[in-house]
Amino acid sequence: MIFLADFSDEGSAKGGAAAGGLSGATVARLRTVLTNHIAHPDVADPELGRVLRQLVVEARNRKIRAEQLILMLKNVWDELPETRYAIDREAQQLVRQRLISLCIRAYYEG
Repeated sequence: MIFLADFSDEGSAKGGAAAGGLSGATVARLRTVLTNHIAHPDVADPELGRVLRQLVVEARNRKIRAEQLILMLKNVWDELPETRYAIDREAQQLVRQRLISLCIRAYYEG
């Protein structure tokens, strides 16, 4: 299993798999917004869009391919305690898929 730190600068400093990965600040911000989104999936959160755009811009600047970014997003999502212990797994998967679609769209639109 890949841990969140492996996708940040801290992980690359340790020689992790994410050399040139996302900044620790971006990963932390992503965790926070995803946690909020999980708690309130039906509430529109403009911060989610801002964080996804930041994620995409940073990924492009660091030459991270879309496929790598999606794997990073999935791993961040899967490592959140709120998703690991969710009662309604099907609903969680639908939210996860929607986020992945938004991320892909943002990556190729920008």
